[in-house]
Amino acid sequence: MLFERVDRVIALVDDIDKARDFFSDLLGWKFDDVIRSEEQQIAVTLAGRHGFELGQPLSDGHPVGAAEMKHLADHGPCLRTFVIKVSNLDEAVAHFRKRGIEPLMINSIGPAREAFYDASQTYGISFLLNEYPEPHPMSLIGKKVEQEGG
Repeated sequence: MLFERVDRVIALVDDIDKARDFFSDLLGWKFDDVIRSEEQQIAVTLAGRHGFELGQPLSDGHPVGAAEMKHLADHGPCLRTFVIKVSNLDEAVAHFRKRGIEPLMINSIGPAREAFYDASQTYGISFLLNEYPEPHPMSLIGKKVEQEGG
């Protein structure tokens, strides 16, 4: 199956540390350490077992950071992105393209490949199509940070 499952949902926040503490206290979930991507200009933390990620744009110097910063300025913190695990990213991108939906960007992070779609093309919901080998790469990053004492 090309579109395998909902991988996670991403909430866009304006203060990732405060939001992580809030949701951790509210829901009793453990979040990984915050990862700040200088390349994409976004910070993320994941409660992987629960499929819930928090994201905060750091600047508008990259297409992802710019799109998220604009959305945050226009709408405030919100549930923002629906992440779908796909078996083949190239086929999934072609499937979207046949329907006139172009990715904002396609990139690779470690073993994962992803295509980001702006919400203006998909009824106000941004999509991230994600292809990766199991286990989820973010869970491996979180474990590496814990082992290094981060």
